[in-house]
Amino acid sequence: SNKPPFFFVLFAGVDPTPWVENLGRELGISNENKRFMNISMGQGQEAPAEAVVKRFAKEGGWVMLQNCHLMSSWVPRLERLLEVVAEDAHKDFRCFISAEPPPMASMRNMP
Repeated sequence: SNKPPFFFVLFAGVDPTPWVENLGRELGISNENKRFMNISMGQGQEAPAEAVVKRFAKEGGWVMLQNCHLMSSWVPRLERLLEVVAEDAHKDFRCFISAEPPPMASMRNMP
């Protein structure tokens, strides 16, 4: 289904980006044909990310939003946007999200 996003939990040494890019290429979706966009999230990337999600939901395409753990205050807004665009998203729309897991309270004092 094109409606739920794919969510990757990141751990040291793990980067799902090449896997997503290769799969997209196999299916004819790439940076070269402007149907794939990879956005490394950080300060100032909220508006570009939202614009790409809206465009690809309408026209079809894949967006990868990396390191969303750096944008925890923005994640509820992204969640709402994905709910809205899912209502009539293009059949070729996919959203991939990566984030590190939240720190465990019991591990705060571990070296």
